[in-house]
Amino acid sequence: MTRTLRPSFAGAIRAESLKLRRQLSLWLSLGGATLLFAVIVLAITGNENIKSQLLADPTNWAFDKLETFGTIFQIGSGIFLLIFGSRLIAMEYSSGVIRILYSRGFGRLQLLLAKMLTLAVLGIALLAGYLVLTGAILAVMITALAGSLDPVQHISGQFWQDFEWWLVVQGISMGIAILLAA
Repeated sequence: MTRTLRPSFAGAIRAESLKLRRQLSLWLSLGGATLLFAVIVLAITGNENIKSQLLADPTNWAFDKLETFGTIFQIGSGIFLLIFGSRLIAMEYSSGVIRILYSRGFGRLQLLLAKMLTLAVLGIALLAGYLVLTGAILAVMITALAGSLDPVQHISGQFWQDFEWWLVVQGISMGIAILLAA
């Protein structure tokens, strides 16, 4: 008895992530975004009043940096996910592979969900990487300006609650960008 092999959902997710990883434009875009981010960080740290703001009111300073870096991420991740999401979804149609996938028994909804799940994982990875990079930059900035990380202890609990809501908003924003790309 021969068994007919059918494509699996996990295999489709692996294939979609492989397509993304092999795109040179993805890596060049990430490199360009990192370079642009470095220029923005240099502009932010060039502010003359940044040290006095940090020492006078660490909570207000933290809110200001959250707004600045949050806006940068929201715009950048939205553009990134829109471009690579639409490209990922259009790849099969432009190359004609979509007919082969359908003929092998892979459903339209399964394929679309695999693409969207891959983009969601990419969005989460972007957010995690951005948080690590921004956190490291802010830690170095605070240490350079204040001599230690003591001002972080004086940030109010309201900031951390707002930061949790900021994470939720970023997730919703990335989800909308993925849906728009689809």
